[in-house]
Amino acid sequence: MITKKQTQVLDFIKVYMAKHSYAPSLEEIKKKFKLASVSTAHYYISKLQDAGFLNKEHNQPRAVSTVKAKQTVEIPILGAIAAGQPIEAIEIPDETITITRDEIGKQGKHYALRVQGSSMIDEGIFDGDIVVIRKQEVAENGQTVVAVIDDNQATLKKLYRENGKFRLQPANPTLFPIYRDEVEVRGVVVKIIRNLESQLDQGQSRDEKYVRKIDYSWDYRGEKTKSHTHGIHTYPAMFIPQVGRRLLETYSKEGDTICDIFCGSGSALVESRLIGRNAYGIDLNPLAIFLAKAKTTPINPQKLTKEYLALLDRVGKIKDNEIKRPDFKNIDFWFKDKVIVKLAKLKKAIREIKDETIQNFLMVAFSETVRYSSNTKTG
Repeated sequence: MITKKQTQVLDFIKVYMAKHSYAPSLEEIKKKFKLASVSTAHYYISKLQDAGFLNKEHNQPRAVSTVKAKQTVEIPILGAIAAGQPIEAIEIPDETITITRDEIGKQGKHYALRVQGSSMIDEGIFDGDIVVIRKQEVAENGQTVVAVIDDNQATLKKLYRENGKFRLQPANPTLFPIYRDEVEVRGVVVKIIRNLESQLDQGQSRDEKYVRKIDYSWDYRGEKTKSHTHGIHTYPAMFIPQVGRRLLETYSKEGDTICDIFCGSGSALVESRLIGRNAYGIDLNPLAIFLAKAKTTPINPQKLTKEYLALLDRVGKIKDNEIKRPDFKNIDFWFKDKVIVKLAKLKKAIREIKDETIQNFLMVAFSETVRYSSNTKTG
């Protein structure tokens, strides 16, 4: 398949070669068609080579030659087809595209439609693409079809027959299928033409379009990231608090309710509380919920200090025979024996605290202490 613009480039090359006995340069092609860059001209040459209309010897200037023309066919573009919500099926010849006959086969009549929507993205059909349709009134299960339903509404979907009904299945996990008792099939997709040229014609080569831009205002290196309760316990891929706060302040206001459905250890929840937002967190990991709850539950600092000092005094008085030594697989690999004893005493002392909020807070600190005092310090 070659598009209208590619056909124009090919015709220019043929005329130029007939006059000069050699091919035009990329710069001359760029100038002729007022392209944004030489890379755009190279794109057209590459597409013509891929389609079999040009030969090229690499690394040699002007080493382009035309090949024996393949049999082509003009396919009318009749309008748009919805890859999303169905739209009214109106067939109005718009323009044509040129396709080699071997791309679509010799059987049947064909037409083309421009795609609107994103319901077929998992089939490689994107908004703005062109689909070539072979006219036929029947289709096999799983084929991508032009289906007309209800009051002359057309849509592009995969067709399935189930229990006497038709299922029009989108290729997008965010969308639901359409079920109908009757469906009119107006053709089957036989080719997809990617919409790349519109970007190139707007003066953007691929190199020019994808330019990395760095916003250094999001760089928080050197900032304190363990303030408040953020540093009480490590957790995989913890949110930098300043990033969370900036997003919260940008997209919410004081008094709003925030729900973090993957809250982890609660960094976003802590920041929400600090700037006057109501916050809810959800996570599948019980440890994450325990950490987030402890980090966001208010505690009187004086009371916490008092319990902490009492805890230190109580730990020193616990005798070895008063504790139950924990026993789990490979415990001796992870911890030295004296560390096991000290941790068991500390846990016993924390569990004796009657205030549940303070006990939970100190158990989070205990969990981090267990990790830090292990033989690897990464467990």
